[in-house]
Amino acid sequence: KAAYMIDYVKVYQKGSYDENVKKPVKEVILRDPDKDGNYVNNGKFSVSESLTDEKDWKFLTTLGGEAQASIQDGQIAISTTEEGTADYSVQLVQPDLPMKRGATYKLRFDAYADAARTMKVDISAPDRGYKRYMNDTTVDLTTSSQTFEYTFKMTDKDDANGRLEYNLGNAGSKAAVHISN
Repeated sequence: KAAYMIDYVKVYQKGSYDENVKKPVKEVILRDPDKDGNYVNNGKFSVSESLTDEKDWKFLTTLGGEAQASIQDGQIAISTTEEGTADYSVQLVQPDLPMKRGATYKLRFDAYADAARTMKVDISAPDRGYKRYMNDTTVDLTTSSQTFEYTFKMTDKDDANGRLEYNLGNAGSKAAVHISN
């Protein structure tokens, strides 16, 4: 083990310097919604996609979560074989959601499960330590499709990379979940 020793420190004052400096303004460019006013891409699950790339929907498992997801017939079906140890152990996300300070947003979707169970939904900020723009909200699913709607106000600075998260891990159930609209 090496030791690092400092003998002395000297501090000097510069004769003069320009105090008329301005902090550069970071411009956040927010994309426009689609023709229906929707910011979620492929929100009707009308296009089958890989779910492993960085475009539109992405399906993730971690911390012991084991599951599969597929888009068919206008919905995504998520089948869990192992719940994992965290709510995000089985997770469906959509990144790149534009969040404008002061705007009010509505998240609406239809969902059901093969047996009664819960999942969590939120809007997070992955570039800002995953802070929540819309708090984690527990969704009680039944075997009948229901429409869920949540409204929240964006109180933080503009963010071009908000992230919609459906968290199905560590919920006490492996019942398959179906999300649409």
